[in-house]
Amino acid sequence: MRVRVGITTLLSVVMLATSIQALAQKSAAPLTIAIFADRQLPAAEWSALTAAVDTERSAAMPALAHTPLQVLRGDTIKPGIVVDHSISVFLHGHCELVPRVSSTASAHVTGALGWTASRDGQLEPFAHVDCDRIALLLAPRTIGMSRGQRSRAMAIAVAHVILHEWSHIATQSAHHSEHGLTKSAFSAQDLLGTSPQPVEPAGDLGQAR
Repeated sequence: MRVRVGITTLLSVVMLATSIQALAQKSAAPLTIAIFADRQLPAAEWSALTAAVDTERSAAMPALAHTPLQVLRGDTIKPGIVVDHSISVFLHGHCELVPRVSSTASAHVTGALGWTASRDGQLEPFAHVDCDRIALLLAPRTIGMSRGQRSRAMAIAVAHVILHEWSHIATQSAHHSEHGLTKSAFSAQDLLGTSPQPVEPAGDLGQAR
């Protein structure tokens, strides 16, 4: 049976910390994250996203900062490529953040921002990200942003969801913490992380199911 696992139930911080520590001990193995988009992304957005996955990994998950990491665009992967360890990420919807007329209050988003699945009790190395929901959650922040700022903000937000799902897959655990990258629900502020773009106080959370 396939079960959606995403930014959902709150579980013990201690149990999660133990999982992350175990993951760090295995981090010497190189990891390849292959990202596939079901809608074509401009080269600038691809560049921003691949860079954000690496930089945000180092900032948000220090225990994994030294894990050898390769991020590949799915549309540039050639047949026959061989990697030691990989995770495939599938981006759904429109992953470009465009200006929207909206109130300054955070948008209310229902449904999963990201998810993975289990088979026979094991989390499979496939993660899914809903760009439409992320863009809706960030919509109030787009007012006044330049195109470059929007590109960077969306890249950081998507990277945070990818890293959240990576932590589930790598630890083989659905555990969540109350704070940080592994919390059970993300607000727009959580998605933007350390982005210098000013944000309003967080409102409703976008949650995975």
